[in-house]
Amino acid sequence: EFSLEDCNKLTYTEMVCKETMRLFPVGPIIGRRATADVRLDENHIIPQNAQCIISFYQLHRDPDVWGPNADRFDPENFLPEKADQRHPYSFLPFSAGSRNCLGYRYAWLPMKIMLAYLARSYRLKTSLTMDQLTLQNYGIIILRIAQGCQVTVEQREGSKLGR
Repeated sequence: EFSLEDCNKLTYTEMVCKETMRLFPVGPIIGRRATADVRLDENHIIPQNAQCIISFYQLHRDPDVWGPNADRFDPENFLPEKADQRHPYSFLPFSAGSRNCLGYRYAWLPMKIMLAYLARSYRLKTSLTMDQLTLQNYGIIILRIAQGCQVTVEQREGSKLGR
């Protein structure tokens, strides 16, 4: 059993979950309307009421934000000292602001608990490398791995789950 206090101690597990959501956002894009003129730089302005598409997929892989290895899976991207150096809106797995996903707080807790239980009881392996993964849209806004779930599961010695 995991208590809320136990979940708060799963720091590296949370970093793994965040890095997974960074590279593989479930919803890779979102639409928004500009509520005021937004100056991007001296030559570009998004006018008030313009409809905008924000690509979380692109934002989360921007080398200007995430460094030269932005496409590499690295949970240490979420070490506190690294996260503190980034803009708060550089990581938006559930959007942000007044129109963010209502279930985002609920989503993190079961994600961390499930990953902790699985990692404690099983070894999860895949032969696919990051370079081999192909992502595709499912429907309009859901992102998934085109090759499907290619994972081998081995029970750890002494594990009581699955028996």
